[in-house]
Amino acid sequence: VLGNKVPVSLKVFLTALAIADDLIAILVVALFYGGSINLPMLLVSLVVVAVALLLRRIGEKRVFPYMICAIAVWILFYYSGIHATMSGVVMAFLIPATPRYTKAQYLHKRNHFIALLEKYDEMDDEPFPNGPQKHCLRRLEEVAHGTMDMSYRVEHALSPWVNFLIMPIFALANAGVGISDASYFNVLSYDPALGSVSMGIFFGLLLGKPIGITMLSWIAIKLKIGEMPAKATWAMFFAVACLGGIGFTMSIFVDTLSFGDQLPEVTEHLRNAGKIAVLMGSVCAGILGSVLVNIVYKFQKK
Repeated sequence: VLGNKVPVSLKVFLTALAIADDLIAILVVALFYGGSINLPMLLVSLVVVAVALLLRRIGEKRVFPYMICAIAVWILFYYSGIHATMSGVVMAFLIPATPRYTKAQYLHKRNHFIALLEKYDEMDDEPFPNGPQKHCLRRLEEVAHGTMDMSYRVEHALSPWVNFLIMPIFALANAGVGISDASYFNVLSYDPALGSVSMGIFFGLLLGKPIGITMLSWIAIKLKIGEMPAKATWAMFFAVACLGGIGFTMSIFVDTLSFGDQLPEVTEHLRNAGKIAVLMGSVCAGILGSVLVNIVYKFQKK
C-alpha cells in the first residue's frame, strides 16, 4: 500500500508509534484483565526479573539465561494474577540491546578464522570443508551471531513461529464469530440496554486511531519532545495514520477478555458483536488509509 509513496522516516516513526500502542494495550490488559494478585508469586517473579537485570548489568550476552528467566517470569506472572502478556513486555526491556562483539572485534576474529581456513586447506586432500575447516566455519557463525544484538536475534528467531504458527492459531481460536442474524453487521445500531459496543469499536478504529495518532504526534512535535520525520507532511502523516486503525490482534484479544461481568449469553453476544466491529473497522481503515495515501501522493507529486 505504502510503497515508495511515503518517506522512509515517516514509516519508521509510525512503526515506533505502533509498537508503543501495542505496549500500552498490553499494559491495559495486564492491569485491568488480570485476576486477584498472589503476592508471594509476584515477589518471586520480581526476584527472577532482578536476576535478569543483574545478568544484563554484568554483561551477559547469551540468549539461553534470558530465555530461562523469561519462561519463569511468564509462569510466575500467570499464577500471580497479572496477565501473562505483561511478562513479555518486562523481559523485552531487559534483553541487552548491545552486541557481544564490536565491529573491530568481529573483523579481528573473522580474519583469524579465514586465515585458519586457508591454512587447513593445505592439510589434506579432503573436499572443502574438511574437519578443521568445519570447526572454523562454526566459530565464524558464532562470531557473526554475536555481532548482532540479542533483541534482533530473538526477533529474527521468533518471527517465522509468530507469523506462521502463533498468529494463525490466535486467529483460528479467537476470531471465530457465531452470527445468528444479520443485525450483527449493523455496527451503527444502538441498544438501550446494552449500549452500542459495535459503534464505539468501529469508529474508534476508523476515526479514533488516526485522530489520536496525529494529535498526540502534533503535540509531541510542538513541545519539542519529538521531531517531524524528514520529508513528511501532515497530510501524508494523517493518511498513513488511518492505517493504524487496522487493529486485528490486540483489538480482538481485548474483546475476548471483556464483558465477563455480564450474563453468559449477553457476554457472548457482546463479544461477537465486538469482533465483527473490529473486522469491519479494520477493513474500512485499510481502505480509507490506502485511498488517502494515494490521493495525497498525487497532489504532492504535482
